[in-house]
Amino acid sequence: MSNRRYSLIVTAAGSGQRYGGPYNKIFAPLNGIPIIVHAIRQTWVPEIHQLIVTTTADDAEMMATILAEYEITATIVIGGPTRLESVQNALKLVLPNSFAVMIHDGARPNPSKAMIHRLLAASQRHSAVIPGVPLADTIKQIANSTVVTTIPRHTLIGVQTPQLFSKDLIQTILAASPTVEITDEAMLLESLGIPIVVVDGSPGNIKITLPIDKVIVEAILTVDAK
Repeated sequence: MSNRRYSLIVTAAGSGQRYGGPYNKIFAPLNGIPIIVHAIRQTWVPEIHQLIVTTTADDAEMMATILAEYEITATIVIGGPTRLESVQNALKLVLPNSFAVMIHDGARPNPSKAMIHRLLAASQRHSAVIPGVPLADTIKQIANSTVVTTIPRHTLIGVQTPQLFSKDLIQTILAASPTVEITDEAMLLESLGIPIVVVDGSPGNIKITLPIDKVIVEAILTVDAK
């Protein structure tokens, strides 16, 4: 076990509109336990010494109630109108003795422990590390519903979270004010020319966006439990 300590930020300040339902999808039960709780438990390793969870103002009370129910100690932060602003709000609270920070989507309830350890190991040598998985589908670029070209599949990966960044890069992310939408922190850093290393992701580390995604993850968890 490394003596270095990490902060974990779990992002849960989105609206979850595509999922539907009476409340934010991260509170939906997954095999009887809220998705957000799975996401935290599956990402947690002994090297983590701080947990920060972003949420919306509307969801803050429910978030606090659920975390308390499952005896999870966390600092809850109100997010901003964009993912980056939510992450920036959380980064301001990272403990000064953290070696690095992991940023994980609260809607990804099943990252494997092996993947987490791959990220931690790579962080000993690299400042920015992300997990990725090969793509199974053929990928085509289109314009006006017409195929333009086929992109070589071997050059592409599907990027997952958590993504891990050294303390030095935290200030870079905090200072950023991009002019285009940033869908993950790696996108921001790559736009600045900062090298990003990829480790093997986890096929079961699915982001729950639609109800069918939850059904798939529940099936994976059921099989893994046998």
